[in-house]
Amino acid sequence: MSVQTQAAGKKLLKGAAPFISKALTYSFQTIIDVGAGAGICSSELAKAGKTVVSYDLRPNEERDKLAKQFGFKSVSGDITDDLLQPDSFDAAWCNQVLEHVRDYGSFLDSISRVVKPNGYLFITVPAHNDSVVPGHTNMGWNVGMLMYNVAHAGFRTLAAKIEVNNVLLVADKLPGVDKDRGHSKWLKYYPQQLRPSAENGFWKGSIKKIDWDRKGQLEY
Repeated sequence: MSVQTQAAGKKLLKGAAPFISKALTYSFQTIIDVGAGAGICSSELAKAGKTVVSYDLRPNEERDKLAKQFGFKSVSGDITDDLLQPDSFDAAWCNQVLEHVRDYGSFLDSISRVVKPNGYLFITVPAHNDSVVPGHTNMGWNVGMLMYNVAHAGFRTLAAKIEVNNVLLVADKLPGVDKDRGHSKWLKYYPQQLRPSAENGFWKGSIKKIDWDRKGQLEY
């Protein structure tokens, strides 16, 4: 591994490690790392005993080397081609990827397609800012907008928070995604403590933390 790649990997792992630890508090065995890059997060998940498919649009020699070292599968492909078997993973990991995707609705739908009913989504994105950055087609979300977008793909938010300049979110996939559901049906995709404010269809998305410690907290 090159010095430059090692430095980038250490930086990525430093940012992702607390969220990996959070993810490991949930019960799952098989997980797909979508947009895996050099396979840094895949390696950590594999070291924790998980069965990992490390999936990225582009081939990556470093990811292939780590796959051999830590015993996970490295695959190159476009998740939106829908070539993987439906309902084939207990969970999906998606770390700092959505901001690079132009059609993130289809992207999230494709992730939902391969996650089993009641399986998990662990996702991070940049918090919103007004910068224009090459390679970033969307410069971030607040917690509420990320919750709303993953709901469109059938994921119910269990916990979320802003950490430094990122949004971290844990969700589970509700069985039977209804693309034509009305607003009243959306409420089941939000944490219980948010539903009263979301009932009229307009609600404040600038949430700092919701149920992150599983104690029912909601902080703005």
